[in-house]
Parts: sequence; structure tokens; C-alpha cells
Amino acid sequence: MTGKSNVQQTRSVEDFLKAVYVLQQQMERVSTNALADMLGISAPSVTDMARRMVEAGLVDYRKYYGVLLTPRGEA
Repeated sequence: MTGKSNVQQTRSVEDFLKAVYVLQQQMERVSTNALADMLGISAPSVTDMARRMVEAGLVDYRKYYGVLLTPRGEA
């Protein structure tokens, strides 16, 4: 059962990173509201995901300033 959960988490991470990448073409730091709209999830869910990705070194997230991909996240 954990295999499906890992696949789902990987897909969610990939979708999140792709959304940040696309939105970053329009703005330097991507707002959590812009990500929530693009991904069709709530802003608190975006914040939670962003915090987990900070721990993984994939994004730089700062409250009130938004999300920015790190070099690792871009890769």
C-alpha cells in the first residue's frame, strides 16, 4: 500500500515544482494564492507542501514573499 502513496506524493511534488516553474516565468517569487489557483488546491495546502519542499531543499519559501525554486528544485 505504501507504494501507491509514494507515487501519489511524487506526482504531487512534480506537479507543484512544474507549477512554480511556469509561474516563475511571470513573477520572480510565486505567491501561494497563484499556486493554489493553478493546482486547484487550498492556499494552506500549498503552504504545507512548500514547507515540506524547503526541508528537501527544492524551494525557498518565505511567508508573505512566496516560493522560489532552488537550483535543486529546477533540476
